[in-house]
Amino acid sequence: MKTEYINPFLDAFNNVVQQTMNITAEKKQLYIKEGSQKSGEVVISIGITGDLNGNFILNMKEDTAKNVASKMMMGMPVAELDDMAKSAIAELGNMVAGNAASNFSSTGLKIDITPPSMYTGRDMSIFSYKAKTICIPMDIENNVVEIDVALS
Repeated sequence: MKTEYINPFLDAFNNVVQQTMNITAEKKQLYIKEGSQKSGEVVISIGITGDLNGNFILNMKEDTAKNVASKMMMGMPVAELDDMAKSAIAELGNMVAGNAASNFSSTGLKIDITPPSMYTGRDMSIFSYKAKTICIPMDIENNVVEIDVALS
């Protein structure tokens, strides 16, 4: 997968985190995932269609999701992932994917995104059929959100 397919998502994530939480996310070392991989306890999946096809996933631990949701909701305490907190996390994925679509359009590539789907639970795994997934861990104040991108 080309670097120019990853950067629009990283730029979008950084912009959304800065705008919604007033925090600068720190990129950690990226790596490749193949086949089935153990996921975090909260997964937001968004399909990508158009000039590129595949998936964009935000993957995190439940405590990270609660912290991120709290920050997105102006510091409101989030003791559990209720519907309001889940909505905030899903919207994070939606905003990042939407911003990435805008970033791609500025390079001449047109993509469309599906509405976000959220999955929660322990011991889940993610399987990318016939695709390698680039994983970029992003640190938000010691809370890691993995950005997983699988495009063709």
